[in-house]
Amino acid sequence: MNLLQIENLSVKFQSTQGTIDAVSNVSFAVKPGEIRGIIGESGSGKSVLSLALLGLLDEKAQVQYDYFSFNNESLSELSQHQRIKKLRKNISIIFQDPSESLNPTLTLKSQLRETIALHNDGAGSDFITEESARLLSDVGLSAHESLLPLYPHQLSDGVNQRIMIALALACSPKLLIADEATTNLDMTIQAQILQLLTGLSRDRNMAVVMITHDFAILAEATQSTSVMYCGYLLETGKTAELLHSPKHPYTQSLVNSVPQLGTAVKSHSHLYALPGSIPPADQIPVGCPLGPRCPRAGKPCVKLPPVQGDDEHKFRCHFPLGER
Repeated sequence: MNLLQIENLSVKFQSTQGTIDAVSNVSFAVKPGEIRGIIGESGSGKSVLSLALLGLLDEKAQVQYDYFSFNNESLSELSQHQRIKKLRKNISIIFQDPSESLNPTLTLKSQLRETIALHNDGAGSDFITEESARLLSDVGLSAHESLLPLYPHQLSDGVNQRIMIALALACSPKLLIADEATTNLDMTIQAQILQLLTGLSRDRNMAVVMITHDFAILAEATQSTSVMYCGYLLETGKTAELLHSPKHPYTQSLVNSVPQLGTAVKSHSHLYALPGSIPPADQIPVGCPLGPRCPRAGKPCVKLPPVQGDDEHKFRCHFPLGER
């Protein structure tokens, strides 16, 4: 059974150049307790996808889908207001930069109390105090008496990110979206945050969607991964299988761009990089979006490839790897 399932989600924006397709026909599912990754270059549509799920996009965004369910309940027939209200009770999100998400004018105590009170209507002061201490303890911040009077600028990035996770846990979410949540952290703190998220997922049976552009992070923490490019999901499968036997050339290029520890580096050698760059959202190529950059592209690529494979491993490619 899937916790979250959405079929053919599309997000469009209107601009002076016309309609921009930010997300195109994305089908996506997450199981309870699963840690699923979404990977792709900046501008591939990863964050737009997560914001669309929670109804956090601008009112001018056009969000369409064929089917939407959460916790085995169809949301397709609900109004947008009803759907968003239900989802926000069960889904939380943490963003890349906690300094932009935390209020710099409020102490940690004030921000915790405000968030806990929002999710626990009528809660008394004693409950809020106990819940604040519990949430900080859950994210590894046990010295709460010394932390509560402080402001975000008085704390390190690692501590602020833990606080963001604590705030996200205040509604006891069934699904947590981590949007580039470790990007601005050094390697040691990054590893600690990944360990924290995997532990919370296990202990609470909480699903996690981990959005990143780093396959090394996904290899460490996720069971399955979706590869996104120009608003399309190009490949979805078990993370280990995508790392070792990818079907799509774009997935292979992401894997090849990750430096391998213990591998001898030849003089004047370089890490692999796919030629070119991701196009602007208003200049997506006709057919396969990777076509102009793809080393395997051919005449059929002027048409968008259909989704191939099975429920365990899906991909969009006319010339998948491992086939002639």
